[in-house]
Amino acid sequence: MADHTQPDGASKTSEAQESDVRDVLQRVLASKEFETSERLQGLLRFVVDETLAGRGETIRGKTIALDFYGYDPEEIEKRENAIRVDVGRVRKRLAEYFSKEGVDEKVVITIPKGRYVPSFESVEDRSADEAGHQHGSVQPGLRLHSPVVLAATAVVILGVGVLVGTYLPGLWNGETGERHDEIERSATFEVSPKRLQAINLAEEGRDLIFPAVDPKRLNAAQLVFQSAIELDPTYAGSFAGLAQVQGIRSLLVRDSEFSARELESALSASDAALRLDPSASWTHSAIAWAAFAARDYSKAQTFSSRAVELDRNDPHILEFDALISLYSGNFTRVLSETSRMIDLLGNDADFVFRNARGSALFHTGDFAGALKAFGDTVAQGGPVSPVAVAYMMASAHRLGRSEKASQLAAQYSQNWPGQRVDLLFKELFVDPDYGRELGAAMRGAGWEPSGE
Repeated sequence: MADHTQPDGASKTSEAQESDVRDVLQRVLASKEFETSERLQGLLRFVVDETLAGRGETIRGKTIALDFYGYDPEEIEKRENAIRVDVGRVRKRLAEYFSKEGVDEKVVITIPKGRYVPSFESVEDRSADEAGHQHGSVQPGLRLHSPVVLAATAVVILGVGVLVGTYLPGLWNGETGERHDEIERSATFEVSPKRLQAINLAEEGRDLIFPAVDPKRLNAAQLVFQSAIELDPTYAGSFAGLAQVQGIRSLLVRDSEFSARELESALSASDAALRLDPSASWTHSAIAWAAFAARDYSKAQTFSSRAVELDRNDPHILEFDALISLYSGNFTRVLSETSRMIDLLGNDADFVFRNARGSALFHTGDFAGALKAFGDTVAQGGPVSPVAVAYMMASAHRLGRSEKASQLAAQYSQNWPGQRVDLLFKELFVDPDYGRELGAAMRGAGWEPSGE
């Protein structure tokens, strides 16, 4: 695999390569990963065009704000975090495309973490590359970092050592809401390459956690965090992520012994994160989620609020805060915080925010708002989960829309015949009546639990 990456974006690509990149770009933009978001399509096209024109070194958050988004200069400081989040979403969707639909593309487009400049990797000899892997070498490039392949390669990483040729990941700066600059990352790399690789893996693990009802994603995320811990057992983020994954697993399984073991592991991992970095927002978020899994709602809300105070713009922290607030019955906070994130991110606000908002609307009696919130998530490419369909059918029933409610009930029974969202939520909510309320509306829509 030959790497034709332009690290600084300074030199213009050859005409042949540029043609290949533009052909691939058009297929990426038309893919299911991007077709639902004109904003992300435009952003990707902008950074690729600028890089192909030899202006990659000028791409910064400020230039994107001015030249692509068209913000006024006085708006830039307020909007830079939204731009960073948008670039992160483009990065994630690129990884998804090239690991699935675009796995056989001749050129792979990536945006290395901590940067806004895309890289173009030409796949010249796939068979030679595969042979290299069989001999124990791991080539740097996007395939290592894609969500689908990452879990399988995490073990390989540990077997062959640190990949010093991979990109330097960005480090999160909670005070400014930005990534540390390249000089700081390089300096950290010189001191401890393994630490940077652990941070890189932990950030990838974050992206694997949701949708949390998918056991395969949770298993992959757990493996990633465990691999990061083996690389550098002093990085708190890896333990924080592991605590969140194991906390989720403890809540989803019906095996009481397995659930107890996972909960114990989650609490242990969150304690480790606290010892290693007691001031990190991710640490406090992990403590909050482990406490929530242990049904200590008061402690969960206290630490989650502290995590948000430490970093009000980290979507990962806010996702867990939204869920803790929801199941603690603090619907006012859910509506306030999710509204803020949706205003900030627009149509690209993560589905966790929209689904939490939809659930809160349902339990506050705004059934029309709940139906719209979940419907918008599905329409914009979010996962069609049993939770979303359950709330949609319940909302439709409460609104008297019998035909739609019946249709959704049939879809739920067909696709998730054994899923008991009603029982899960009866256990998750601090007040089990909220779970009963959902279950009653689901039955009113025509849903009948299997085995009853």
